Amino acid sequence: MELLPSWRVALGVLTGLLLAALPAGSEITRFWLLPGDYDLIKLDLSTPGAKFVALTFDDGPDGEFTPLILNTLRQYKVRATFFVLGERAKQNPDLVRRMVAEGHVVGSHSTNHVALNRLSYQVRKEELEETNRFLASLGVKVEWFRPPFGNYDRRLVDLAHSLGMRTVLWTVDPQDWQQEVKPEEIVRRVMGRVENGSVILLHSINPRTVTALPKIIDDLRERGFRLVTMDEWALLMSGKLKLADLSKTRGLPPAERPQLPRPVKPKPSPAPAPKPPAAVELPAGLAAPPST
Repeated sequence: MELLPSWRVALGVLTGLLLAALPAGSEITRFWLLPGDYDLIKLDLSTPGAKFVALTFDDGPDGEFTPLILNTLRQYKVRATFFVLGERAKQNPDLVRRMVAEGHVVGSHSTNHVALNRLSYQVRKEELEETNRFLASLGVKVEWFRPPFGNYDRRLVDLAHSLGMRTVLWTVDPQDWQQEVKPEEIVRRVMGRVENGSVILLHSINPRTVTALPKIIDDLRERGFRLVTMDEWALLMSGKLKLADLSKTRGLPPAERPQLPRPVKPKPSPAPAPKPPAAVELPAGLAAPPST
C-alpha cells in the first residue's frame, strides 16, 4: 500500500512522489506533490508578489453551518472549493446549487465518508460513482476528489483518475474538527503554517470554523495572499494562469477560461523483441539433426 503522510502532500495524483525545486526568488523553496495526471505539474511562482492559497472545505453540505460559511465567502468575495459527501449533498441539493452559482468549485469526498483504501474495489467504485452521478444531476462536473481521512492507495487514486478526477489532499490542517479547539486557535494554526501555494483544509459543518473564517480571510489578505479555487490553484501552479489575470478570467464564461489538459495515461513501453535461442553445442561425434 502506497501511503504518504498527509502533511507532506499538496497535490495527490497518481504516479509517485516528486520534490520540485522552485525558481530563485519564489516564496517557497520546495513543494511536495503527487503528479496525478500521469504528467508533471510545473511549479512557477517566480512572478514577484504572486501569492495565493486555496481554501477548501470538507464534509458538507449541512443545513446549519454550511450556509453560514457560504454567507461569509459571499460577503468577502472569496471563491473556495467544497469537497462534499454524496449523502449530505442529497439532503441539501440547493446548497450545492448555491455553491456553483456563487463561483465555488465542488469536488467529491465520497458518498459516506468511509476509509476507502480498506474496502474492496467494487465498493470504492460505488462510493465514487454514486456521488458523481448525483452531482452530475445538479449540473456539476466533478474533477477533484479528496479521500476521506486523507487515506488512499494507488488503486484508489487510479480509480478516481479513471472517473476523470484529480486527487488532492492538503498542506495546512488546523484540525478545526476537534471539539475542544477554539476559533482563535484555528486561526493561529492556519496562519502559523500557511505559505505561498498552500492548500488549506477546513470543514463546513461546525460552528468553530464559521467563527474563525472571517479572521482567517482577513489575516491571509493582510499578508498579501489571493484566495483561489482548486481549479485556479492548479492553473496557477502549472503556469497556465497568471495571478494578475485572475479577476479577468473569473469574468469569462466557463468554456472560455483556461483549462488544464485532461489526464492522459502514458502508452506502455513496447515489449523488447525476443532474443533468438542460444546455439546448443553438441557433444563431439554427434551431428545436428536435419532441418525439416
